[in-house]
Amino acid sequence: MSVLWQRRDPLATFYSVLENACSAQRCWKVPSPVLRRLLQRTMLDHVVPAYHQYLEEVEGDGYWMEWTTKEPGKNQLFQK
Repeated sequence: MSVLWQRRDPLATFYSVLENACSAQRCWKVPSPVLRRLLQRTMLDHVVPAYHQYLEEVEGDGYWMEWTTKEPGKNQLFQK
């Protein structure tokens, strides 16, 4: 019996998981500026190192990266 296995691009997987998290959290309302900044910093402290680690792992594998945003407010998490 054979099993079909489709290998998914790790970068596509990373973006998919990140997009799902952003979609779920985009509507969060955090009225406290102090708590909002703490949440933003905590998210960045987890996402950015994971992304940089991925970039180091695939360096030289033919990938080219450019920072972009799909929509203007995408990079502002948990706005009031």
